[in-house]
Amino acid sequence: MSSPSPPPPARAPLPPWANELARLWNGGAHSLFLLHGSIFDLFPVRLGDRAEYAPLNAFLARRLFPERGSLMFYDIGEGLTFAAPAMQTRFFEWLRIYDEIEHTNFHQEGPPRAFGQLAPLLRRFFLHATDEKQAADRGVTLVISFPEKLVPATEESGASVDERLALVTLLKWAAAPELQLGDVGIMLVTETAAELHADLVQHPHI
Repeated sequence: MSSPSPPPPARAPLPPWANELARLWNGGAHSLFLLHGSIFDLFPVRLGDRAEYAPLNAFLARRLFPERGSLMFYDIGEGLTFAAPAMQTRFFEWLRIYDEIEHTNFHQEGPPRAFGQLAPLLRRFFLHATDEKQAADRGVTLVISFPEKLVPATEESGASVDERLALVTLLKWAAAPELQLGDVGIMLVTETAAELHADLVQHPHI
C-alpha cells in the first residue's frame, strides 16, 4: 500500500499591512489604493521545511490576488505586463476586438508603453470587464509601480502636461463608481509616499 502523500506546505500568514489591505479591498468602498514602505523586501509565501519568500509583485499574485481574472502590472520601464500567460492572452483577445472597432493595431504591435497613451485603453478594458459579469473573469487588478515617476510631488506650475494628465486620470479612476461596482482595483506601489503628488496622497477616495 502506498504511503499517503505529505500535506502541502502551509501558506504563511499575511503581514499586518496585507491584512489591512485585504480588509479595505474586500470592503468595496474604494477602487484605488496606495501601498508604500519597504516595497523591495521579500515577503513570506509559504512556511514549513522549505520556507519560501517572494518579491512584492509575486507576493501580490500568489497571496492577495490568486483568484483574480486579470492581474496586470505597469511601470514606465517595462510597460504593461501580466501575472500569468492566460491573462495576457485574454487581454490580447480583447485588444483584437478593440482594434477592429477603433481601426488600431494594438493586438499586433502591443499596447502603448507611455501611460498617457495606455490609460484610455485600460479604461476601456476596465469597462469591458465590468460589463462581462462572467465568473471566469473574477475582477481586474492593476498594480502601478513607481507612480511617483508619473505624478511626482511637484507644484502645479512646474508639472508637465503628461504629469497633469496622469494625475487627472488617477483621480478620476479613484472616484469612478463603476470601477468599484465592477470589481476593478488599482494599486499604486511606491517606496515613499512623500514623493507622490499630494492630491493623490490626501484624496478621500484613495
